[in-house]
Amino acid sequence: MAQVLSQLLDSDMVVLATPLYFFGMSAQLKLVIDRFRSDNRKIQAKQMDAILLATSWDTEDWTMEALAHHFEILCKYERWNNRGMVLGLGCGNLEMMSQTDYAEKAYQLGRTLV
Repeated sequence: MAQVLSQLLDSDMVVLATPLYFFGMSAQLKLVIDRFRSDNRKIQAKQMDAILLATSWDTEDWTMEALAHHFEILCKYERWNNRGMVLGLGCGNLEMMSQTDYAEKAYQLGRTLV
């Protein structure tokens, strides 16, 4: 975790990527975020950019609401500049994802960051 925090503090942007698990981020990503607490003042002082990339098997719009809200609150708390989210509904596997435009949306979001 020390290496992760060091790399985070050396960065200008944080990209959170997760599958949707019961309307929230994966436990693994949540564990990393929980560990930010040890360097929270330094993380907040960075005021870095942040984006969220998430995928879901479900196709209902409401399934991503809690995750999106959590990300927005996290950005406020950490003083991150929320640069956007790509919330891939109906992307439970590569075949499903290939039938959507979410990869293009992620690409276009990336283009706005340079």
